[in-house]
Amino acid sequence: MISAVWAYTIAVSVLAASIGAMSVYERLRSARLRRWHAVGEPVALRIIMRTVTGDPMQSVRVRIPDMPRRRLSETMLNLYLSTCNVDRRAMSLLTQAYGAERIIGRLSPFTRGYRRAKRLLALACLPAGRRIPCCGWPAGWLHTSGRSIRFYTLMAEMTRTPALAEYLLESYPLRLSQTEIAQIVAMLHRGAMVLDYRHLLRSENRNMRMTGIAVVRHFAIDTACGMLLDVAVSDPDRVVSSEALLTLCDTGSEIAFVEVADRLRDMNGYECRRLCRCAVVNGYGTETIGELLGQGDREYVESLVESYKYIMA
Repeated sequence: MISAVWAYTIAVSVLAASIGAMSVYERLRSARLRRWHAVGEPVALRIIMRTVTGDPMQSVRVRIPDMPRRRLSETMLNLYLSTCNVDRRAMSLLTQAYGAERIIGRLSPFTRGYRRAKRLLALACLPAGRRIPCCGWPAGWLHTSGRSIRFYTLMAEMTRTPALAEYLLESYPLRLSQTEIAQIVAMLHRGAMVLDYRHLLRSENRNMRMTGIAVVRHFAIDTACGMLLDVAVSDPDRVVSSEALLTLCDTGSEIAFVEVADRLRDMNGYECRRLCRCAVVNGYGTETIGELLGQGDREYVESLVESYKYIMA
């Protein structure tokens, strides 16, 4: 039998050895990070920027020195998210040179929480193609994980299979928030996928219609004003109808219709005031807004117009 003193000595020795190993590991890790910030990061940034801004028609072999996967992944992801019209062929050269799995990381079933959501975001943004399985659509992750993981799983699948983007968006079981819709529109702006706003606006799915309205607003599609007006006056969802009216105001379209006035009577005071502010900011006159809201709100409209003129002056 081992005495209590020996057991205590062994436990203390193991604990001290563990603390020492952790201390050595942290020192080595800090030294690697300092070396990366001093030497590796400037070299990586020069290579990435030279590849992205270079002539896309020239086939240049990219040579990237050995560097931490996480740092390179964050550098490329931040570059992609902070710029528009980045040549995806150049990004493909970078992912092929360093290895998509090494940049994005393996999406194993044990990768959970924020780490999995961030890797799914990288998978949606960086052109890794089908080399890395997404492991999550539609079973398991979409229905049991956190909201961010479900949404970025959707994003990753939409960019990996652009031909099925509309189907994936329509079959998404949760209501998309405005922030999530904005991220989808940003991916459209970067050319990662293509969505037809006409199909979106005509769909019976709420997420599809809200995304279509956001696409029309972002790209200022004047030819969609007729479809937006139909959505604004006939959509059963009041939130969708309100967003359609706000988008019509942003595009400067004609809104003085009897159907629009009838629709505004069904809205609450906050939604009407929001629409008034949007209309005033976009240059609509007092007469136009007064016809929609009625004589009872005419004083509010006039005061809003005068206050906006005072601010602009």
